[in-house]
Amino acid sequence: MVNSKHVSNHYETLKVSPSASLAEIKQAYRRLVKLFHPDSNQDTADHEQIIRINAAYEVLGDNHNRRNYDQQLQDDSHKLNSDRQRRQRSTLRKPGN
Repeated sequence: MVNSKHVSNHYETLKVSPSASLAEIKQAYRRLVKLFHPDSNQDTADHEQIIRINAAYEVLGDNHNRRNYDQQLQDDSHKLNSDRQRRQRSTLRKPGN
């Protein structure tokens, strides 16, 4: 399994919105696998992309895994915003700014 930290976002990998239904996710997965799999299309075959697509579908295609992933994305977003606000406050407090 591919570590989700190496993938910018599973939703982006499958080219679906975070509000996509399971049917839409499955349809996107099948379309992308067909596009990048060497047995289906030699011109666009990409082993690394297939690995990313499979990892994304493994997470988003299962309701429990998807909820956990969405929570992780939300937590990461809150942490990023908190860090950004902390840096902004610290630069405002420095003399000469």
